Amino acid sequence: MDRRIIIAAVVIFIFAILGFLAYNNLEIYQRKRYTAPSREVSENIYRAMELWLKETGHNVRSETSFNSDRLKDITEKVLIVQSTAYDWRTTDGIKQWIENGGCFVLCLDLSNNFINDNLSGFLSDFGITAEYNQPLISFLNRTQEDEETEFLNDITDNENADSVNDASYVAENPVFQTRVSLIIENEEDFYLIKNNFDAIRLAEIKIGDGALTVLGMPVFMYNYSLTRESNANLSWQLTGGRTDADNRGILFVRVQSRNANNSVFAAVIERGNLIPVLVSVIILLIIGFWMVVPVFGLTLKEKTSVSRPITDRFTAEIQFLKKHHSLDYYLNIYKSGQKSEDENKKEKLYDYKETVNDIKTAQEKIYGIRKS
Repeated sequence: MDRRIIIAAVVIFIFAILGFLAYNNLEIYQRKRYTAPSREVSENIYRAMELWLKETGHNVRSETSFNSDRLKDITEKVLIVQSTAYDWRTTDGIKQWIENGGCFVLCLDLSNNFINDNLSGFLSDFGITAEYNQPLISFLNRTQEDEETEFLNDITDNENADSVNDASYVAENPVFQTRVSLIIENEEDFYLIKNNFDAIRLAEIKIGDGALTVLGMPVFMYNYSLTRESNANLSWQLTGGRTDADNRGILFVRVQSRNANNSVFAAVIERGNLIPVLVSVIILLIIGFWMVVPVFGLTLKEKTSVSRPITDRFTAEIQFLKKHHSLDYYLNIYKSGQKSEDENKKEKLYDYKETVNDIKTAQEKIYGIRKS
């Protein structure tokens, strides 16, 4: 058997024994470890909500931009749109889509203290005006890192601004973004949710077979907010509770996170992939050394020869020459080439003497002719 196969089998066997002994003899302790959220959760603030809906049998899809012209191709019943994902120049198809049974949830993103004029005109057609509320003093000097976790700040804002030291109110009511409030011309046509100061946080109006819901960014629907029962109840009423009959699904339209990184390297180093990556690298290094370092394997010793032995080659040549009756001829040539150096010197000396004799004979003839 090949030596390399034996070495590989022994190494695998040893590691298997070590793993078995470690598993059966080392004591395992359970402990809590707090880690940062995965890249997917950090980029998608609705990730927990999407998983919840999928686990309850709902179709969920997400996009990063919105266009009212595409509404005729959207098959979902609930459409949750972040306001900054569209310029709102064309809004004619939205009302018709709602009248046909769609539920349009508009999330106003006014973090820059600015509302799109086109969006403001769209809301005014339904008697809705949105205004920006200044955040609490403690949050005016927040850093960029604070802005990246704005949903946590919004929860804190809501508890400080809306509770008025009433803990029961905070526990029983969903969390809204306190920087956006709504003004409604005719409140009788709307379903409204207000805070403790009578500020409108959510407004919904029935239009045909569907409904238009307007609110600030839905903090109650964020990943870390669904643990509160009031937040989960409102999130379900706006999403899964509206699709139980036909199960047409929910579409989230959210602006891509500025920290999103869809590169292959980012996916490889994502939390949870580190151990498999390290094991793969170690295995790759072992195989690489096994292939190129002599002591490990392939270059240790090659059992197959590159060519046939010299004796076999000569035997084959002799048989070939004998078959074609040319062996004697080549033997004579071979023997003549094997003469000793002394014989060659003698032959050269003999040739030299003959040449000298020939010269003398020629000289004698010449002198004889001259004498006569």
